[in-house]
Amino acid sequence: MPVDSNKPLQRVSVQSNHNDTIWNGAAWGAGAGIGAAGLTYGATMHGARGLSNLNYKVAGNKTVREMTRADKLKEKGKPFMSSEGIDAIHEHRMDKADAFSNKMGKVQKAGNFMFGEGPHGSLKRSMVAGATGLLGGMVTGALIDSKK
Repeated sequence: MPVDSNKPLQRVSVQSNHNDTIWNGAAWGAGAGIGAAGLTYGATMHGARGLSNLNYKVAGNKTVREMTRADKLKEKGKPFMSSEGIDAIHEHRMDKADAFSNKMGKVQKAGNFMFGEGPHGSLKRSMVAGATGLLGGMVTGALIDSKK
């Protein structure tokens, strides 16, 4: 074979199975663990409060729409819902919103337990939760990759 062949030199892969080692799996798992911890933080600390507020706002908006509709129907001389009926429906909606808010409060308490109280939480608890997600993801990723 001549020395000036046009075939390029082939590099030998030093890692087994083309970079598919348990460390590669651990790195992917760590990324997934940190991502899961971030999603949990956002959902428990901010999402639960936002959903609760949105639920109250929707309940109020529906009542205002019904009151406006009743006024328009009253002006046209058509049958309309009485203010007592609208108040009863509004009370029912607010009871449902209170029940939903209690459920979201439990979710937020779980977030406060994991990440600390307040809008920014506790740095120590956040680091522990992030480290737990990181370690759990690394172990899971390494185990899955080692079984391939």
